[in-house]
Amino acid sequence: MFLVIAATSSTELHERIFEEATRRAVLCNIVDVPPLCDFYYPSVVQRGALQIASRPLDRAPPLPNASESSSKTSSARNMKNGSSS
Repeated sequence: MFLVIAATSSTELHERIFEEATRRAVLCNIVDVPPLCDFYYPSVVQRGALQIASRPLDRAPPLPNASESSSKTSSARNMKNGSSS
């Protein structure tokens, strides 16, 4: 399992789902509950040829910067190849 999306009327169930997903290292989105989201779907507005997608910056999870992504990729390759640097 790679990700979970949940939308129920139960706050308790939402919390249990998020905790279990976190325990299993599975991405989770509890619809309309930002504190229980590992990722968000953007809002999309389209008017003719213009399409705009947005997300709330103050609540959105941070995006990894290029150097972090590159470093993690290099580390993963090194581990796969058996080297330590």
